[in-house]
Formats: sequence, structure tokens, C-alpha cells
Amino acid sequence: MAGMFVAGVLLVGSGCVSSGSPDRSVATAGFRELPLGPGIYRIAYDGNAPLSSERALDLALLRACELVNKQGLSHFAVIDESSSTPGQIVYRTDLNRFALQPDRGLVIKGFSSKPKSIFSFKARNLQRVLNDKLNLKQS
Repeated sequence: MAGMFVAGVLLVGSGCVSSGSPDRSVATAGFRELPLGPGIYRIAYDGNAPLSSERALDLALLRACELVNKQGLSHFAVIDESSSTPGQIVYRTDLNRFALQPDRGLVIKGFSSKPKSIFSFKARNLQRVLNDKLNLKQS
């Protein structure tokens, strides 16, 4: 089912994996994003350094914040890829037991304002929290 969702999204809007861009923080340099559709991205880690599950998720969320801000959007939600089907996106309401899988990564959808009825992150606020948690300089 999840494969059908991804295939459907890829048909709607395909793109290529971005390479390192000048605005990418050093902390998220091992992450890449793949556009899957309008405002939808897969963020995956392909760096060489081993990361704990928590750190990998934190850095993927930080990369999501950077990407959303770069796109001029303010919020993003995490898509529950395993529960979504073509035509019906299901969003995650928590990430407590979420593990970033190397082959799948994190799928997000960006929004220009806070969406109603779904849990979303305000990118700038989450970016500040993650920078503090990870002891990174504010950018």
C-alpha cells in the first residue's frame, strides 16, 4: 500500500535528488531530499557517520525546517507513509516511536500557514528548539 502511495505521488510530481546547497547547515550535510509532489519531500540520510535513531530523526526534522524555510513555507507535517494510500494522505500525530529508516527516510508536506485539523510543526520554532538541543549555532 505504501509503495502505491509513493508511486502515485511520484507520478504527480517527480524531481531529482538535490545536491548539497550553500544554505544547508553542516549538521544536515549528510541528508538529501527528493521532491515527491507539490510541497512534499522525502528526507533521507546517506552520510557515512553512524547516527543514533534519535539524532537521525532530529537532524532529518532540522533538514525539514531548513527546506520548508527555503521554500518560503512556514509549517510542515510528517506523512505516515505506511498508512497513506493514493488520494488519501495520513499525517503522523507523534514521533515518539518513529524510527528513521535509511531506505525510506522522512516524508513531509510543507504549508504556507498552519493547516487546520492536522498536527504540524512551525518550522522556525522547531528549528530553534533542535538547534538548542543539538548545540548548533542558530542560522
